[in-house]
Amino acid sequence: MLKIIKNNINIDLDYNGIKILQSNNSNLFYKDVILDSSIYIDDYKIKNENIIYINNFSQLKDFMNLTKKSNIFLRIIELLFEYKIINYENINQIINIINNEYQYELLEINEGDNSKLISMFFELLNNKYLDQNLLEIILNNVFDDKKLIILDNIEWINLEFLSKFLNQHYFLVLTNNFEKYIQNYKELEILTIIKNNYDYFDVLDINHLCVYLQSELNINIDHNNIVELLHKNDINSQFILWKLNNI
Repeated sequence: MLKIIKNNINIDLDYNGIKILQSNNSNLFYKDVILDSSIYIDDYKIKNENIIYINNFSQLKDFMNLTKKSNIFLRIIELLFEYKIINYENINQIINIINNEYQYELLEINEGDNSKLISMFFELLNNKYLDQNLLEIILNNVFDDKKLIILDNIEWINLEFLSKFLNQHYFLVLTNNFEKYIQNYKELEILTIIKNNYDYFDVLDINHLCVYLQSELNINIDHNNIVELLHKNDINSQFILWKLNNI
């Protein structure tokens, strides 16, 4: 179960690790309902630091950096011991030449630490906007514990991709248009339509939904053709969408 509680808003949803939440304005829904709310998954409260918000303006630098505690930094340090990029023999030779010229031990080698070399030779693509490939890298490598990943109207993800990470993270997909994420009827069962901040419709059972829509529309609708009907962009699909938003 997924619970979102904020002031007098209380949303209680069936939840198996991923949920599509459609609203008229996903940005406002995030700001008015999700931001600073109390979120529970199976009665476990998700800490604020474990909630990750991603929108179309999110960049790689928001999640990865070359600070000393980052995974990529530590991996580079490991590799620098294996692949030497400084020739200390040549450095010693230069020191000897200078010291001999001045006839005094003015210089000595300063090996320091490899962290200084990282800032000198390595740079992340900081201004790169996230795409599916970068998100996969982040989900697999950045977080040490399970996060609730909130994706706000992201065009470049799909549910099949997210399902690969359900053992690692939870997902909420906020959208103004759920059709772009739906490829099969089972995916409709993770859809919740937010009518306003207090009222919502949780699909849950596709067969019950099909029976209802069929009675309203007077055409054959079942789990075999409902997704096709949704994607046709004709009067039937528009009516189905209208009914879903006005149940």
